[in-house]
Amino acid sequence: MVTPPRKMVESGMLKDIRRAINNLIDFARESAPVGGPGVNVRRTSNGSIIKATAVQEAGVSIKQYMLKEVHGDYLMCHSWDGENEGETDIFVAKPFRLRREPFDQQTITFDDYAATFSYTDGTRRTATIDGIDEEQIIVPHYVPDLDIIYAVNCDDLNIETIDEEQVSLLDINADGRAWAGPRPS
Repeated sequence: MVTPPRKMVESGMLKDIRRAINNLIDFARESAPVGGPGVNVRRTSNGSIIKATAVQEAGVSIKQYMLKEVHGDYLMCHSWDGENEGETDIFVAKPFRLRREPFDQQTITFDDYAATFSYTDGTRRTATIDGIDEEQIIVPHYVPDLDIIYAVNCDDLNIETIDEEQVSLLDINADGRAWAGPRPS
């Protein structure tokens, strides 16, 4: 094992240089990698080798679902394994900015303007910005029986289905959906 050299006596003509060397020695001792649970450190003449001995799995699992219906704050889906579709209805919360409840009939003030939102359904709304109405849709469009929704478990979403079931899955918005104004003519 390589350890930093002993400190030099700080006296004589080279006092400042010796002090600088001693500071470097202190830094090397303080900066030496230290092992811990799941980490082994081996020092060699060329430096240190750090090796992870125990790797734990991540705590998040992303699952696929086949889209069946679009609602104001959530999606109704079926499980999907890449080939086979399940039959049980599974509810997935939309990403926050695509939901209806937090924004419907609300006025949101941005830096230099205000917008009020009125929702027609789960994919259409009218944004009134400084008195001017703009029809908006979610793009890319949700396409039932074609779109795969990627979702994770999420606590405290505070979203209920029409049947008053709590929604506990959240769409990670892998397709990058957002509200957009009219298509240019």
